Amino acid sequence: EWESSSHLAAWPESKRLKSALTERRKSIKYTLPGIKYEIVGTKPLSEELKMIMRDSFESIDEEKNWNGLKQIIDAREHLSAVEATSKILTLLGQGMDKSGRSSSLTPFGLEVWSIRFQLLFGLKKYKELLDEMTSFEELDAPDLFFQYHDDAKQGSMLPFALRMIHTEALVHSPLPTQAIGRVDRLISDIETILDDLSSNSAPPSHIEDWKKRLKAVVLMRIRILFVLEETELVLNAIEDLRSTVENREKDDLSFLLTRLCLMGSDEKRALDVAKETEEAEEEKKQQQDAFHAMYKGDLKKMLEIEEGCKKNSESASTINNLAIACLYNGNPLDAVSLLIEEARRCITSNESLHPIIAQNIRTISELTHATTTKTTILKELQAVLPQQ
Repeated sequence: EWESSSHLAAWPESKRLKSALTERRKSIKYTLPGIKYEIVGTKPLSEELKMIMRDSFESIDEEKNWNGLKQIIDAREHLSAVEATSKILTLLGQGMDKSGRSSSLTPFGLEVWSIRFQLLFGLKKYKELLDEMTSFEELDAPDLFFQYHDDAKQGSMLPFALRMIHTEALVHSPLPTQAIGRVDRLISDIETILDDLSSNSAPPSHIEDWKKRLKAVVLMRIRILFVLEETELVLNAIEDLRSTVENREKDDLSFLLTRLCLMGSDEKRALDVAKETEEAEEEKKQQQDAFHAMYKGDLKKMLEIEEGCKKNSESASTINNLAIACLYNGNPLDAVSLLIEEARRCITSNESLHPIIAQNIRTISELTHATTTKTTILKELQAVLPQQ
């Protein structure tokens, strides 16, 4: 298994690692993580999930622990999933009040930390996330590399997803602009890995895996710049990425670029980009026309276009866009009814509800319903609404 996936662990050696290896310091433990917040589920669990919470985390059994954690996440019980990570990390000696104390770092334990951080990020518990991440510093400690523990292995023990969360979380810190430096370093490290793979004639599949990771990080950089309201940098970054992709991916980025240009009142640039999407799907072109109508202040036309889209598509984005058009045209009850109907459909078909629709149900229902009615609606839909 290691042979088939070792290329995914590739990572440039940090200065700290090189120093430790040169001085033959392999007994020091640098990374001393521990839970700082007890987060538990607030929603009653089904009997099946109660049994999983009770039986899957009694001892360290990686397969059993993973299966239990996966079932809880699949059930969308995200607070309970965080609680489950606490149980596992406690068994690994990294529970409450263990931060700063010695424990053994393993790929399994680091994967659990990665899942925990992703859950905290998704739940918008940024303070807790940032506090617990401090033990990992800049992810450059010697004991986060395989070769520090085992001469037969090379590369990083850290899951790549943890590196991404470690970067993007900074946007929600007291010093959000530091996220730009961190994401640029991440891109530089990946480009170094791609250069090494190419120069060593690595299999094309290995190179493609890292190109996919690079694209994911470039998209994350765009998100970071957007949150920081660096509009021109966002537009330029999307332009750069558009030049590297084709077909549907390019169309998706073109539509995104068009919307952002309109939001920034750059109608000419938006129309220039729109001309490049003549072969795009009809629904997407209609959505672009609807957004342009909104920009022009023609809300009636926007609603007419979205109603036409709804006749041909039941996608989550179409439903959400029609709901927004209803809201902007002064029909908030129609808007929230559309979103609630989609949530009920997801419950019946056991599908995940799009997070934007979930958020808009909560937001718009504040405008349309009394507190007791809103509470009743949210309780009915709790199976598909993220926990808060």
